[in-house]
Amino acid sequence: MSRWHFTLAIGAQFFYVAAQIGVWAYFINYVTSPDMPNLPEWMSQALPAGWTFENTTGWHVTDLGASKAFAGGILCFLAGRMIGSMILRICSAHLTLALFGLINSILMVLIVVHHGWISVVALFLCNFFMSIMYPTIFALGIRGLGEHTKLGSSLIVMAIVGGALMPPLMGRLADVFSMRMAFTMPLICFVYVTFYAAFWPALERLDTGHDVAD
Repeated sequence: MSRWHFTLAIGAQFFYVAAQIGVWAYFINYVTSPDMPNLPEWMSQALPAGWTFENTTGWHVTDLGASKAFAGGILCFLAGRMIGSMILRICSAHLTLALFGLINSILMVLIVVHHGWISVVALFLCNFFMSIMYPTIFALGIRGLGEHTKLGSSLIVMAIVGGALMPPLMGRLADVFSMRMAFTMPLICFVYVTFYAAFWPALERLDTGHDVAD
């Protein structure tokens, strides 16, 4: 018996967690990277002491300032979880996941091509659209497993190992190329999640057809 919607869900969860951990792990590195444009002087003066510093090229964000900004990204994640939960009450789970995955893929492209502070905004917003991915992938993956639900649930949960295996690859990309190019890793991950969600109905129909044949 084939369970393609479940098997590919393991991959989707693996890549989603890899993307989430990668984005969070390198958030500060991206915001403080040399490629970032200078802060406007009025903004640097408005921020608390220690959040910015000045060098020969202008004002920039410190590691402390970037860590405080990361807290804003977590707030975006929490807001996305609440708003996303309301959206899932009226919209199909696979369509919502596909849309959020597509938006995050586009946001990753903006981060990779690096449009200055627009890319930083994209980095913040991706937290919002990541928020519903883990539980939605989980729910789609175990649907219809019946007596195999417990085993299936365990395997999907184990897919969080992606968060341990993939971020080092992201760091390697940053070392060899640049910090912005490192975000091609979560880009690929979100593309996989998008395609899984978009083709989930076809996968479920395929599995149902096999079940009937059995």
